[in-house]
Amino acid sequence: MVGLFAWMIRRDLGVVTVDLAVERWAEARATAFTDGVLGALTHLGDTETIVGIGIAVAGGNENVIARNRVTRSERYGIAVFPTARFVVFDPGATEPGPPWRPRGNRVFRNVATGSGRADLALATGSGKSNCFRSNAVERVLPRGLQTRTCVGVSPAGDASVASELTRPVRVMFDQTIRRRDPPWYTSMPVPAPQPNMPD
Repeated sequence: MVGLFAWMIRRDLGVVTVDLAVERWAEARATAFTDGVLGALTHLGDTETIVGIGIAVAGGNENVIARNRVTRSERYGIAVFPTARFVVFDPGATEPGPPWRPRGNRVFRNVATGSGRADLALATGSGKSNCFRSNAVERVLPRGLQTRTCVGVSPAGDASVASELTRPVRVMFDQTIRRRDPPWYTSMPVPAPQPNMPD
């Protein structure tokens, strides 16, 4: 599957590849997000894990994130991190596991600037062979995340990124609702007519 980014408006939209086992086989795999422009992102709405991230690879595997421009994201420009296998909102329930661990993702030739915490981020607990190279960025977590080649790389990830993005979804959701006043859908511009899928 190839995803082509569009210019995002109103600071409330972004792009995500996410694994959540609300379907039987939920692995987000082998998707390419290329040649997009995203600006001033504060909210990315699939799960509350990814609020304030321009491009999020949440547990996905073997994805390509290339030649995108991401500016002024509230938290992270491009982030790769594990995600819950199931979303559980019952405060008495334990998070089912193990989480989906992103592996084999390639993030290259992107421009990401002005992000609140880091322009590129990899969380501790991610899988092997995630590669970040040739990206024009100002800040990365962990330090030394970018490499010259993708051959044999498996960066360790950053514990502070993991502590922020891999908490129980219900906790992140509650915190987000407390600190935000999301806009009503009626305040958003009406989209232009779109072609329907063929029968």
